[in-house]
Amino acid sequence: MAPRIRAGRAHTTVASQHADWLGLVEPYGHFLTLPVLREAFPDGLPRIAPDTARVVRERAQAADRSDPAEATGWIEYLLADVLGWGNRLAAGPAVPDHLTFTVPERQVSLRPEYALLDKDGRARVIVERYDIATRLDARIPGEAWSATPIDRTALLCRALGVAVGVVTNGRHVVLVYAPVGKAGGHATWDTDLFAEGAEGALLDALVATLGAQAFFARSSDLTTEALLAKSASAQAELTTTLGLQVRRAVELLVAAISRANLDTCGQLLHGVDPHRVYEAAATVVMLMVFMLYAEE
Repeated sequence: MAPRIRAGRAHTTVASQHADWLGLVEPYGHFLTLPVLREAFPDGLPRIAPDTARVVRERAQAADRSDPAEATGWIEYLLADVLGWGNRLAAGPAVPDHLTFTVPERQVSLRPEYALLDKDGRARVIVERYDIATRLDARIPGEAWSATPIDRTALLCRALGVAVGVVTNGRHVVLVYAPVGKAGGHATWDTDLFAEGAEGALLDALVATLGAQAFFARSSDLTTEALLAKSASAQAELTTTLGLQVRRAVELLVAAISRANLDTCGQLLHGVDPHRVYEAAATVVMLMVFMLYAEE
């Protein structure tokens, strides 16, 4: 697990605050990036009310999430009260029928347990639920379909045209970003950390990204969907730029090796296949990129 953030945040920079909670949720694929977070929250994440944080901590400590009724109470408390979905939260039978999708090749029906609806009844977030024993990032035991719960939520999001989904087993809350026709990603909040109280930024981040205000009270360019899309675009652009830079670096290294070979009248690379030279150069450059990234 990533190192935990300090309880006191007064002496940390905004960038380090964002980096701390991003490290805790362990983003996979396209998710929110530091530059986008710094631009959207230049003063740091909005803090939730101390009384709310205290109640969350107490309920996280007391909840027996292996009990279905207590797990339901905990999940609905997070959605309705902590995230502020309130009367915009549709649960169970109240979830509109059009939010159901049947996977043709599997004959499996996917339907969210909860949904955040706008005033026109359009879903902004869908929520799928599993029991506490279910790993959300692994194949479901006993099922022929190998798709994980996270995969299934992403599939349902794309089928419904809803870019943001949530999948939870009561303990873990996974924000799934699944835009239609584009690569997505996800990040995981471990709600057991809420019970410890020291992880205040983690709870603040959950509310900042999945709270009702993140979809209805911000300008259109600062909604969670917009921030995720902007981050994904920046990540794709960075990947393309990095790819071009790596290719250029490999070409420069191969050219330097070629000059050294000419200086030795061909003895340096005698018997070496040219393709092996390029492979070796590419390997060296990629190892350097990896080491520099890890160091950063």
